[in-house]
Order: sequence, then structure tokens, then C-alpha cells
Amino acid sequence: MDIPKFQKLFYAGPVTSLCFHNDIILFSGQGPYFKVFYVPTGNLLYSHPIMEYWRIYRIVPVKFVKKEEIIIEENKNNETYYNSVVKEQRLLAVYGSKTIQIVNFSIIYYKDKLELPKVSISLESKLSPLRDWIQDVKWLYDDINDLTSTSTNSVNFVGPSTDDPAELAIAFAHNFVEIYNIQNKTCVYSIQCEERCILYSARFFGDTRNELILASGTVFNQVHLWDVMKSNESKDGVVFKKLIGHEGVIFGVSFSDDGKLISSVSDDRTIRVWKTDRNDKSNPLILFGHMARVWDCRILDNYLVSISEDSTCRVWQNSIDLNVSDDASDVDCLACWEGHVGKNVWSLAIDPSKKIVATGGGDSEIRLWSLLSVTNNKIDSDKDLIKIELPPVDSYAHLEENTREHVRNFVLVDYSTVVIATNYGHLLRYSYETKDCVLWKY
Repeated sequence: MDIPKFQKLFYAGPVTSLCFHNDIILFSGQGPYFKVFYVPTGNLLYSHPIMEYWRIYRIVPVKFVKKEEIIIEENKNNETYYNSVVKEQRLLAVYGSKTIQIVNFSIIYYKDKLELPKVSISLESKLSPLRDWIQDVKWLYDDINDLTSTSTNSVNFVGPSTDDPAELAIAFAHNFVEIYNIQNKTCVYSIQCEERCILYSARFFGDTRNELILASGTVFNQVHLWDVMKSNESKDGVVFKKLIGHEGVIFGVSFSDDGKLISSVSDDRTIRVWKTDRNDKSNPLILFGHMARVWDCRILDNYLVSISEDSTCRVWQNSIDLNVSDDASDVDCLACWEGHVGKNVWSLAIDPSKKIVATGGGDSEIRLWSLLSVTNNKIDSDKDLIKIELPPVDSYAHLEENTREHVRNFVLVDYSTVVIATNYGHLLRYSYETKDCVLWKY
């Protein structure tokens, strides 16, 4: 007698990693499952447990996307069809615990028919088990002068076909770095930081060996910045700057695109933004507002986006260059997005055009938020206010002489249209683009 076996239907767990491939394709890590979503419709394009039983902590793509237009042949109802498609390929480093899985991601977009993109994944080399818990990884290039940015967050660069990087820098929980050759899976460089401490977070900046800097978020409430390729007489990496001020362990660090700023989040529920210049002695920007521990914060020019244990995602004004003397607070919070159920927003990603924020929660959900709405609704001064005056009554209605109308109610239909109800029951439509306020005929 055959004994029936249980079959796994789906995995429901926290979404611990998010990363945009481009404005319409989103990667996610949920437990060991690597998933690909089509953002415009929310369709799941791919799902597979590529990490066996390890939870995916982060997904790191190479900067270059190999892109080509090809013609593919398809057979349907005994007839042959030829479709023009765009094919993109990209290497990804997916890691969790002590394991790194190199993934070759490929996607096909149809140009001549309405059909969802097709995703294919091939698992390349695997580094496992490494000798310590992984806190960050970084692809390293021999020559990347053609890039306009060396940001660790900028994963949307689309360039000409180029060779993929052969080396991968890895930051470990005991504050040391190793560089691996991906082809033969060997460690070609290793350095221990002079500050021998446990890290709860770390983040690289730089795309070549000579540029490589590591920000180490320690359990001693400090962030240490050190050059990976420079050492002292003891062959240890030298810390060139210590960022001191937090009153709890550092859960997350993140560089701005140009590397001039770094954000840190902590057990003390604060967000701090620091200048990375080696000679700068200024105080950091300090933000209060989250009601629990803060897990991550990204720097977007004039904005900061953070996630927390309190199940919210917040958008802040980045006023570090505005010479603010006092600690910032809720007045700098431009938006507080609530939607995840229960506890914790674990992961955060921002699309390349900086219009959408994606958050992954402990409720197994991914939510998309409009960053553009924050920009459009932002008011810095009276100049940003729009004054709408009713047109003369006789231009749209026949009322008794000297009759005056006023606004009884109004609704903002979209960012450029307002519908106004008057005390006499007329509906007027105002267009911000044309500055016209006319009777709404319906």
C-alpha cells in the first residue's frame, strides 16, 4: 500500500529581501524562495527555492545588463510564427547565512504582442559553506570608468555587452573581508579589520579593489569606515573614521549614490545621516519618529526612506545640508505608510526611476508605495500653494443680479484636476495645466 506524501503548496514567511531589476521587474527573497514579479500587474513570473533551506538575506545584481533584440520562432496550431523580442541577461549574487548562490537571470519581453515577460534562471557557481555569517557582498570590476556612479544601491545600469565581473568581495560578521574569484571559487585576498568586533550590519562602497570601502555596523553602537585594500604593519585594515552617537547596536547602514553620505539605523530607534568625508567633523542629522527598532534607511538625494519593526515605512526630508541645529523629529517626516499586518517591515527597495518604493513584511506581503506622491504633495513655502478663484457667475450660470457664489466643497481628482461644488449646486472643474475653471457638463 502506497503511503501518500505531503506536498508543499506554497511558502508563507517574511519577505526578507527586495531588489528592482528595472522599473517593471522586482526580485524578492522569501525564505529560500527567489521570486520575480511583474510590477505593472503584480503577476508572479518565477518562484523557486534556490537556497535550499537558507533564508535569502539580500540580492545583489551586477551593474551591467546584457541586452539584445532577437527573433524567436514559435509553433502554434501547426503554424510557425516569428516574434521580435528583447532579451536581457544579468548575474545576481543571492546570499544568506554562510552561502552565496550565483544566479544567471534571463528575461524576454515581447514587442509585437501583449504577453507577460518570460523568465528563466540558471544556477551558476555556489560558495558554501563560507567560514562566517555574510553581512554584504559586492561585485568588483577591473575597469569601470564608463560608469557614471559607483553607488552600491544603483543596480539599474544598462550598458553595452561587457564581460561580467570575475571577483566578489564578501564582508563577514567578525569584521573581515575576503575577495573570491567566481570562476574557480578560490579566495584571492583576505583582510581583518583592526577593530575586532561583531557586526550586525555592513555595506560596501566602490566597484574596484582600489575604491573599495566598508562601513561596519558594530554591536558597540558605532559605524566604522575602513579601506579594504590598505593595511597597517600588522596587516590589519585601518579604520579611517568612526561614527559615534547611537545608543544601540547598528542594524543597518547604507551609502548615498555618490558615497558622500551614509545612513545608519539602530536599536535606539533613530536614523542618523553622516558625511563620509575623512576630515569632516560635523554632527549627523538625527531623525526620531519610528515607534520601534529601525531596520534600514536609504538615501535618495533630498529624501530618506526607512523601515521599522513598527510595521511602517517612512519618508523623511534629508536636511543634512540645511544647517539644522536641533535634532530633527516628526516635522521632517513627509509620509508614514501603514499597511503591513502584524510586526516588522523587513525589506526595502526603490525602483531606478525613484518613483516606487517596495516593502516586504513579516506578513508575507509585498507592498508598493508611490514616492512620486510625496514629491507632488510636498509644500516648502507659500510659493508651492495653488490659489483657485471661481470665475464670474454669469460665465457659467444665469442667477439673479448681485448673487454671489462660494465654494461649498471640493475634491482632488488627480494631481492636475479639482472638482468644486458651489453653494448653488454648480459643479466646476479646475485644470492646473490650463488654469481654466469651467462648468462641469455631465
